[in-house]
Amino acid sequence: MKTDVRRPAHWCVAVLAAGAALALGGGLAPATAAPVAGAPVPYWGTDSPQRPIALIKPGASGPVTFGIKRTKDLPSRVNGLTLTVYSPELMRLADATVTPVGHAPGGWSCRMYDGMTPVTHNGRHMSCTSRYSGPAPAEEWRWKVNLAAPAELAAGTRSANGWASLRLHSPGRDSGTWWDSNAMTLEARTPVAAATS
Repeated sequence: MKTDVRRPAHWCVAVLAAGAALALGGGLAPATAAPVAGAPVPYWGTDSPQRPIALIKPGASGPVTFGIKRTKDLPSRVNGLTLTVYSPELMRLADATVTPVGHAPGGWSCRMYDGMTPVTHNGRHMSCTSRYSGPAPAEEWRWKVNLAAPAELAAGTRSANGWASLRLHSPGRDSGTWWDSNAMTLEARTPVAAATS
């Protein structure tokens, strides 16, 4: 009797585990399968960070570039973009501006926060949207944001673990389907020696 009672429980656990694997992109279906309208698809893209790493003097701000390279099938047309950006540790986002590099989409409208508090400068993260309507990236999209380094930051300090994520929205029959990118690296460091000028 005890064995019969336990079997349904194990079956439920197996079903939940399979569902979790699918939700995390483990994929019980091929990556090329058509996505269900109103649902996310497995992550796409390869990180394309700035190299060499950006240098920002203590007490100043400067641009840092980040991007994503296309690595899989994407929708033929995109109707709207969402970009989330988190500052690297030890530095902050100087302002709520995202500038396209090359042929990447622009027209970003961003809201920046320090924790849950809206701010206009020195934020920890921001959420941005663009009304871009057109093809998905053919090869690579890149943008830049401005990072601020605190005046007390020591020379040669690397500020890492910042990241950004891009969401592509594509029209669906009933509701939109979204395509989330893998994380894009955002980092900088202070110069090893202070500038003489």
